[in-house]
Amino acid sequence: MRVTVTALMVLLCMNVFAQTTPTFNVTQNTATLGQGSRLQQVLRVQLRTYARDRLSSISFRLIGRNNIQSVRLYNGQGTNTWYLWQNLYGNEISSLTSDTITFTATGNETYDLTNDVYLFLLVNVKPEATVGQLIDAECLNAVINKTWTLKPAAGNPAGARKIVAPLNGTYTIKGPSGPNNFTKLSAAIDTLNRWGYNGNVTFLLKDDSVFAENFSGKYICQTSYVYTLTFKRSGDGTSMPVVRPTGTASADDAGFTFWGTDNVVIDGIMIDGPTVGTNFVEYGIRLRNAKDDGCQQVTIRNCVIQLDSLYDSRCIYSTRQVPLISTDGNFNKLKILNNVVRNARWGIRLDNGNYSPFQEDSVYIIGNTVSNLAINSDNSGIYARDVKNLIVASNEVKDIRLGTNYQNWIRGIDVAATNLYVIANKVHGITNPGNNNNSRAIGIIAYGQNNYVINNMVWDVNVTDATTVGAGGEVVRGIS
Repeated sequence: MRVTVTALMVLLCMNVFAQTTPTFNVTQNTATLGQGSRLQQVLRVQLRTYARDRLSSISFRLIGRNNIQSVRLYNGQGTNTWYLWQNLYGNEISSLTSDTITFTATGNETYDLTNDVYLFLLVNVKPEATVGQLIDAECLNAVINKTWTLKPAAGNPAGARKIVAPLNGTYTIKGPSGPNNFTKLSAAIDTLNRWGYNGNVTFLLKDDSVFAENFSGKYICQTSYVYTLTFKRSGDGTSMPVVRPTGTASADDAGFTFWGTDNVVIDGIMIDGPTVGTNFVEYGIRLRNAKDDGCQQVTIRNCVIQLDSLYDSRCIYSTRQVPLISTDGNFNKLKILNNVVRNARWGIRLDNGNYSPFQEDSVYIIGNTVSNLAINSDNSGIYARDVKNLIVASNEVKDIRLGTNYQNWIRGIDVAATNLYVIANKVHGITNPGNNNNSRAIGIIAYGQNNYVINNMVWDVNVTDATTVGAGGEVVRGIS
């Protein structure tokens, strides 16, 4: 009996020891990276102590420091580095006077080390970095609870990232074979994100082609304040190229997602997001931001975007993901021109009122056709919030109905701004099938300061089954 108990105690002790031995692993990124490119991951650190410990600081040794402009450390989730934008650990280090750098907790980090924590070491590369040289890093140690120092099992895994020249000029996708041609749109996006660009770059998507690919997580994050990044049809065929994103279970599917990218043009491309089973495409074109880095001077024109109105889909969509600390995080100077938007839950939705004391500046929604939407409760064909200097003109919004099982307000155009111009729009075929006293249908609703609503036409706005009217409200309004 004593032997059995002793053996059991040994097994229990071994199990506890196995569970409480810290995990501290480092993974190397070895892909090439371009001069002047930003947010380039060098290392991924996996850290876990199996207790509610706090990471006080973590240190690295840089290799190729003279080619690095600045370094950031982000907390992400697993292998998905794109959560990193919201979770900066410590502060960015831009004064690199030594190869050894240390990131120290600021007090805002809320996670503990009971479960795996993933940290991503990212560098911004100098524009004048030397082509052919290497950028690398070694994880030296981590300090836990200000007293306990841990060292990784292998802090300097094999490999490094080699510096190459950035993109510059015109490239084809499914065009003639050659060094400037990509066979897939996703491959072009991957190369763009690794190499960046130091001149105007145009990607020509071959006319009469279909790009049926999985773009989940393929966020375009490189940017330039000077040069323009363009995706457009090649113009040598009979029909526009079709970008057909794969619907997955990730709730992150889109034709194009731009994250903090400025000076972008998307011109003459169809985005077709079919549903397969219950996997649908959430976004046609999506703009996302960091707290100090939005998408500015973006133009979306001459495109056709169609998704699936049975699901929670948005054709053109912007939203603030995190609280902004400056207007650099805004989506300023956004132009949405002459597009066809259809077959979705939302048409054009600029949901910019979240997380910010700053208004977007200079947004133009002109000449678009928005149709065949089955919108959600209290939403609209064209919707914008928290903007100054907003022009909504010469659009046609038609055939808008309320989605299944919703009985609230439905609007053709719903916009709010300071200095708002709603001019020469056509809104018709707005149908709310609701049958309670909160059912409403409105052609155009515009409010804010300094508003001008001029020469709009609104007709065929209906609530088909409403039998009672709630206190203080009409069932149907043309312009409100």
